[in-house]
Amino acid sequence: VTREMLQRARRYRNFPGVPRLELGFAEDFFARVVRRARRAPDMPVWSNELYVETHRAVTTTQGILKKYNRYAEILLRNTELLASLAMVAAGARYPAAALRTAWEGVIKGQFHDGVTGTHTAKAFTDVVNFYQSAIGIAEREQRIAADALIRKVDTRGEGSPMMLFNTLTWERRDPVRIPWDGTPVRIVDADGRECVQQTVVRGTERALYVQGTGIPSVGYAVYRVIPGKPAPAPKTLSVSTGLLENAHLRVKLDSDGHIVSLYDKANRRECIEPGRLGNEFQLFEDISGYYEAWDLHNTNLVKRWDVRKAEAVRVVESGSLRVAVEITRKIHHSRLIQRIVLWKDSPWVDFETTIDWRDEIHRILKVAFPLNITAFNCRYDIAFGNMDRPTTRSTTWEKTKFEVAGHKWADLSDNGYGVALINDCRYGYDCEKNVLRLSLVRAPKHPNPQSDLYVHQLTYRLYPHAGDFRTGGTIRNAWEMNCPILAFPAAKHPGTLPARHSFVTLHNDNVLLEALKKAEYSDDLVARFVEHWGRRDTLRADLSFGLAGIREVNCIEEDIPRGARTSVNGIGIEDEIRAYDIKTYRCTPGPLRTRQA
Repeated sequence: VTREMLQRARRYRNFPGVPRLELGFAEDFFARVVRRARRAPDMPVWSNELYVETHRAVTTTQGILKKYNRYAEILLRNTELLASLAMVAAGARYPAAALRTAWEGVIKGQFHDGVTGTHTAKAFTDVVNFYQSAIGIAEREQRIAADALIRKVDTRGEGSPMMLFNTLTWERRDPVRIPWDGTPVRIVDADGRECVQQTVVRGTERALYVQGTGIPSVGYAVYRVIPGKPAPAPKTLSVSTGLLENAHLRVKLDSDGHIVSLYDKANRRECIEPGRLGNEFQLFEDISGYYEAWDLHNTNLVKRWDVRKAEAVRVVESGSLRVAVEITRKIHHSRLIQRIVLWKDSPWVDFETTIDWRDEIHRILKVAFPLNITAFNCRYDIAFGNMDRPTTRSTTWEKTKFEVAGHKWADLSDNGYGVALINDCRYGYDCEKNVLRLSLVRAPKHPNPQSDLYVHQLTYRLYPHAGDFRTGGTIRNAWEMNCPILAFPAAKHPGTLPARHSFVTLHNDNVLLEALKKAEYSDDLVARFVEHWGRRDTLRADLSFGLAGIREVNCIEEDIPRGARTSVNGIGIEDEIRAYDIKTYRCTPGPLRTRQA
């Protein structure tokens, strides 16, 4: 409240014809609303999304800020988790002040006109600096915490040790990018088995990927990097300019690199509507009046330019771990280069995309997948949950949802089968009938004439699955894409912790550990769990450090009167959790148990 507002309220207090004004606190206002609602049980109730019928473009404008935002949120979650475990397992200092500074930078970026991209060029520079500073702090503190943990681990053995850390609450076997100096090496897992590996080259950049094997829940495994030529791996992938295939999927491309067929072998389902093109780029006119950076009008999504023709389609990877076809497209003055990637043991397709966006005035680029699915609703990821939105346009209410916000994924499923569209840094989707689309980049000219005119790098994924978003594994797949396994080089030394260890084991497929951090006002740990399936359940989590005490708290870490129950042996949490519930516990750590995972 400003001084001007207070003065205006006093002047209007007894002004004829003006509603009576009172000054008060928000808490008093809401208490009054509750009292009135109880006296009027027939008061109208809105029980659905409060969809704002304007400013739809803020989910896409200034794509680099969306990338920074997603990365920073995941990075800080992981850094808090590693720093908490380092504090408990290694006696390390928790970097509370540094992490608070980093979070404040991210929150500044999430201000009303920050991450939305709806600001001037000068403000854009400020927001970029907020994110870059926060990311720099978090990356530094993550490495310090990882080093503290590594010093407690027995890393002795052949070659050089490499600690792979999984911050998610299930065992993982997805591919991992390994720090590498370019010399020939073999990668051996914690059980002494050589891993399938592959060098991936993009321009001057060379990266080494290995197939993860059993990285435990919220835990680590020590791999070995041994000099020498890796053993040849059996080839289970095939690739040409018109076909990518592994044990799970067969992907057929036309001469311009569009998907004409995506066949799920295990479920015997064709995922792309016959006769249509999947992964089709669609360029539309995007004139939004005064609020160019904010608004997207459906009247503009009619005029469309044909960008189907590819300049080049070529095979660029043909290894034992992954294969890839690269497509180059010219889009007016801009250029798009994309690798369609199929991994060895993965039932999904990745689209690694680089867009050099130049002088595309008042245009928006989307990518479309016409799916072989019939469903009246599409499910979207939102913060701490997910929600359905209609795929039909039968009413004005439905017609206005031609662009909607979502976080990591959108999933279109019928009764028993579905396809998810997952991404690493975009937030604007739409789904009409069976066509699921993701907004990639646009080019408003007000208030920043240079908005989005730079190189955009993003990855999205198409993930077919049996069941719906719950049983089909969409949520886990999206988290794995956005939260990759971390790899930390280490030195050889003895230690009290084994070569593989899990700190937290969660016995619920429908619950995620959203945060593990030091408490704000004590040396306890705070663990926050969220239910994502919309199902009441019994939360069961085991902690390797045990529990000397536990209290359920709210999101600002104030005690909740009823206490949470611990399991009989005092090593975990057992409590009821409701559909889409957020449960937060303040835990006093006990002695660390060091059995091998």
